[in-house]
Amino acid sequence: MLGTCRALQQLHVKKFVHRDVKPGNIMRLTDGTIKLIDYGLAIAVEAGKSAARMGAGTVGYMSPEQAHGTSPIDHRSDIYSAGRVLKYLLSKLPADAQAALASGLADKLYELADRLTQKKPEDRPQNAYSVIVQLEQIQQSLRAGSLTQSPPDSAASVAEVPKSSAAAKPKAASSTAVEAGGSAPMSRRMIGWTAMIAILLGLLGFGAYQIIFKTDRQATVVVENHEPGDVIKITSEDGKVRSVELGDPANFVVDPGTYELNLRDANDRELDPTGITVTGPDQLTVRIVNRSSAVRRDPNEGIEPAEQLSKLEMLELGNADRPKLLSAPFGSEDIASAREAWSEYLGLPQSITVGVPQNPEFKLEFILIPPGTFEMGMPKDLALIPGNKEEWAATSKPAHTVTITRPFYLSRHEVTQAQFRDVTGTELTPVTDDGTELPATQIGWQACVDFCDRVTGSESNLPDGAKLRLPTEAEWEYACRAGTLSRFWNGDSIGPEEASLRFDDREMKLEPVDAFEANPFGLYNVHGNIAEWCSDWFDPEFYTSSPADDPTGPDSGSRKVIRGGGYSNPPFSATSYWRMSYEPETRSSSIGLRPVIELPTR
Repeated sequence: MLGTCRALQQLHVKKFVHRDVKPGNIMRLTDGTIKLIDYGLAIAVEAGKSAARMGAGTVGYMSPEQAHGTSPIDHRSDIYSAGRVLKYLLSKLPADAQAALASGLADKLYELADRLTQKKPEDRPQNAYSVIVQLEQIQQSLRAGSLTQSPPDSAASVAEVPKSSAAAKPKAASSTAVEAGGSAPMSRRMIGWTAMIAILLGLLGFGAYQIIFKTDRQATVVVENHEPGDVIKITSEDGKVRSVELGDPANFVVDPGTYELNLRDANDRELDPTGITVTGPDQLTVRIVNRSSAVRRDPNEGIEPAEQLSKLEMLELGNADRPKLLSAPFGSEDIASAREAWSEYLGLPQSITVGVPQNPEFKLEFILIPPGTFEMGMPKDLALIPGNKEEWAATSKPAHTVTITRPFYLSRHEVTQAQFRDVTGTELTPVTDDGTELPATQIGWQACVDFCDRVTGSESNLPDGAKLRLPTEAEWEYACRAGTLSRFWNGDSIGPEEASLRFDDREMKLEPVDAFEANPFGLYNVHGNIAEWCSDWFDPEFYTSSPADDPTGPDSGSRKVIRGGGYSNPPFSATSYWRMSYEPETRSSSIGLRPVIELPTR
């Protein structure tokens, strides 16, 4: 914590506010130095002015004035966030930390955390230096062994602790209870907890592990169809059991691993599925269903591989009312019929305009893409467009049949400059005029993922259990083609009046996100203007072994797929099947994003 607060002090002296102090933005170097990282939301604050942009920050760590715009944002907002980090670290102390609590040392940390997180900025410490002084005093007490001595009242100008805050911290064990354990065990415990709190103060070892590795790998499990008082029993592979009473929202987090899930006192209800495997940060969905409607077993259990059901057949098993999939080639009338059928089946509209509460002007329109089967990649005998080379085209071959088994929503337009800034609060993308017409560019792959995560976590009007993400390469090509078999959705050639690409008689420049004609799915600028990041890692030989259903690319790599071609690229790079790739950190004036709404499994 000292390293973090010292970094904030230096930042505030230069009249900047970080606005995103959280565990994930604090890093320990190999030499033990603590670094505060990710200054994407940092802004300069002139004296007496509000550091505006309400809602920029991370839920759970941003101050009330950031979240709700109740007062100007200044350095005290960062102090609030630092207090939330301290509370997070204290929450990670194991349950048997009563010895440390009894010593009075942890009490001082809880009291300091309460001071830092007062709702009103004027009730918090007024600068980072006063927090540093308080932490140094606690550290000195630790080194001197005077664990019960309080720091002098005059040493730091910190507001008094509200009496009501005491209830929020764990109750210290009585001195009788401590003495009952015997002096030798007590000594060992005190040594252990002295070291633990020294680690917490310095933000080393344990704290760094929790911050950088553990929480970033946890997954959120969303439970649908729950009732008040439902309790989920979670059993891990090593037999450890914990129970979670569902609230609103009905979700819980788990570390990577395999878990068995059970609904307590379920009567005629049960969870579907009853087991999950977590490999990293993601959102999983389970449903509480009537026992009569739950799937009893894996339909492929005990069946030879050659005779097993495909993923699509398994989805259709027990879903007789599930609409049929489209199969390329298909046209506008087929799309309209399928979209209507899937909209009715899902109970969702054919288009969704997503908003975020922090900005009433934010509107991002998504259109329902019915699932279907198509031929993905470049046909073997298709002639090259002039300027192309066979060795370049090899990564887009062989053509192979792919089925998108689940419906999804895709943004009609590329994300605009204003939309990207409204959500992320960053200065990454250049802005022309008010930023509402041209697509966001100069943004790396991770920044696009962050955009999607922020919209998902911002109490937006997404369907229940849905989330924003980047499209897979297969989803992108399926949506771009819109049932066509040609190089481009509107034929085998394209001209300057149809797309913003590198043509001899056209200026190379960005065009508005609604420029040119939309394809049969209703998507604008799928060819040219900007290339669009996909979620997949790039492998030049992936098509030789790609799964037939919902491929998501290789598990790892060094470059991410981009699709669609940018305004400075030649026409062949904008064909429906053409694959390109860049390192995830690449920032280009002709690369942006078009997100997907992923719906929960039904």
